[in-house]
Amino acid sequence: MSQTWKSVLPLPDQPILELCVETRAGVAAAVTAQADRIELCSSLEEDGLTSDLDLLRHAREVFPGSISAMLRPRPGPFLVPIEDLLLVLDQARSLVAGGADALVFGPLLPGELEIDIAALELLAEALPGVPRVFHRAFDLLPDLPAALEQLVNLGVKRILTSGAATTAEAGVEVLADLVQQAAGRIEIIVAGKVRPHNIATLHAKIAAPAYHSAKYAK
Repeated sequence: MSQTWKSVLPLPDQPILELCVETRAGVAAAVTAQADRIELCSSLEEDGLTSDLDLLRHAREVFPGSISAMLRPRPGPFLVPIEDLLLVLDQARSLVAGGADALVFGPLLPGELEIDIAALELLAEALPGVPRVFHRAFDLLPDLPAALEQLVNLGVKRILTSGAATTAEAGVEVLADLVQQAAGRIEIIVAGKVRPHNIATLHAKIAAPAYHSAKYAK
């Protein structure tokens, strides 16, 4: 690794660096990159599925920062059918017991581009006090400002988003607006091809509190 992430993050008021990890090698790379937080998941090729418990336990032992764990039992649409709710809650409890500090969960209603409020509330009731992070299913919603307010009212702590664009660079204006709207009430995590070579430029335009990437070094 010729250059770590921390060496290119803008100063002062350095934002949080979150790296997406699905292997032990990825955890080690996140340690080397001095990431503040990691998001653990499996099957990135499926847009991320529920975290592997063995990997979570390993990360808890070696990674000094905060760990968010993906909660998504099946590939496909970002929805949680009624028959999957018990599985979701069981996985959620196991992840928290295994050392997860937060759960990444972005349920949508079947056949509709709306937030599944009932599923989010059920998770909060089952694990009170555990922060919930809404993943990039957020970008599928038709009205991002309205969805942001909904998630604030639901007590969700963070939103992972590229501003409904394919990359953060393409969604920079929407992302900047979301950060201003959030005004510290909910953390906007900027995602979408965030890299060491572009994070300073992105941060100058967006001023987000956190940035997310699956790229560990330049």
